[in-house]
Amino acid sequence: MMDKQEKMRYISKHRGLDELVGKIRLWPSRNGVLHGIKNMECRGNTLIITTHCGETFTVWNSRRGRVFPV
Repeated sequence: MMDKQEKMRYISKHRGLDELVGKIRLWPSRNGVLHGIKNMECRGNTLIITTHCGETFTVWNSRRGRVFPV
């Protein structure tokens, strides 16, 4: 069986995108690379994400994106 230290962790997919990305602090790119998130700012229905590599981009707060697979 599993010890207390090897407990599996699950993240609910029914949260908003800002809560999910804010918790795992990773963003999947279109070519499959995971980017670490340095800063994230919520502005209404959009997120402004700054990665550790210095790239800044705007993302819509949607449940049909790459983060929420069907």
